[in-house]
Amino acid sequence: SQGRDRTLDIYSFLQVLDTHCIPSVSDMTKGRIMSYAEKLSLHSEVLFVDVMGECVGMSAMYANDSESCRAYLSLIGLLPQYQGMGIATELFERGFDLAEEKGMASMELHVVSNHSRAIRLYSNVGFRILDDSSGRMHMIRKLS
Repeated sequence: SQGRDRTLDIYSFLQVLDTHCIPSVSDMTKGRIMSYAEKLSLHSEVLFVDVMGECVGMSAMYANDSESCRAYLSLIGLLPQYQGMGIATELFERGFDLAEEKGMASMELHVVSNHSRAIRLYSNVGFRILDDSSGRMHMIRKLS
């Protein structure tokens, strides 16, 4: 089924991405990567980036909170050899467009406070800091 294929695509990329993330996907999911892939497949908007037939990046966001109209970026990941090429920015732009189509007014995310490279990327695509405590930074970006 298509849902099962989507879950496996997400799972496969998360496995490849695992140790390249801070924190690792394994740590973030407490070792339950397949369960996380299933959750993303069922409830989130997942975008992939392929280069020459290989999946090199993925983002997953929840854009279903019609009360607050806030999308939540759960994950964005890119293989290290493809970082610094504008691919993550393209992934964000696609995500912003999709969130707006879903009626969202803003997008939020959390990031480890000492992950300066990610924070720089998020700032460059328009996120600002809402809160920085307990080693986690909460960021938001208005849409449109």
